[in-house]
Amino acid sequence: MDDESFVLHAAICENDVFIQNTLSDYVATLSRKLGFLIKIHQYTRMTLNPQTLIKMCNYMNLVIINAEFDEKGTSFCKELLNQNTTLPVILVSAENVEVDSFLSLVGALQIPVDFETFRILFHRAIGQLLCQRQIQSRNLNIMIGRTKVSLEYESIISLQKMGEKVEIKGKQGLYFAAYSLKSLKEKLPDYFIQINQKTIINTKEIRFFEKRDRKLVMKNKEEHVVTQVHLAYLEQFLRSRR
Repeated sequence: MDDESFVLHAAICENDVFIQNTLSDYVATLSRKLGFLIKIHQYTRMTLNPQTLIKMCNYMNLVIINAEFDEKGTSFCKELLNQNTTLPVILVSAENVEVDSFLSLVGALQIPVDFETFRILFHRAIGQLLCQRQIQSRNLNIMIGRTKVSLEYESIISLQKMGEKVEIKGKQGLYFAAYSLKSLKEKLPDYFIQINQKTIINTKEIRFFEKRDRKLVMKNKEEHVVTQVHLAYLEQFLRSRR
């Protein structure tokens, strides 16, 4: 992996302890060979209900799940894939599973799991993950409610604190995210500048700036006032980009 500090979070959802341990060993072995850190999270139906697991999977990089995990065949898998369209998922089952309907599924394995077959699917999942990381490097990835939203940095015009949420104004519309302005700022490239206590703007979207009254006008015609505290940094940044 390009980032040496990258940690692969793998969720293994299986009710059989022996199979869980086997899959965990396979993941750990292949992760070490690829040179990145691994954290394995094992879940069973007894300790975690499906809805909670789906929510927790938002923070995973890879999910290996038993088709019979929810005692309803593959319905849980379908729900998981519908809510996590970019999450690599490997399905394991004691029976042959029809996977044609699972468009974002990496593949399916039959128990007992053959290591070589698992290795092929694992490498396929890592390839999918790396592709997503390249896409994410150009995007702001956030949760809006329970939905993952990915916004291209270039499409974002401004972010403004509105009560307990932040209004993210983009070229495609408005989004209201339950984040602090500070936490969002840490996710943005350096051309996003805070201009007052409640506002961050995309400097590429500035139409003009009037220093005399500290008024900033964006290309979409929205206006902002730059506070004295943030004025010097904004001016310095704009000079460096000329």
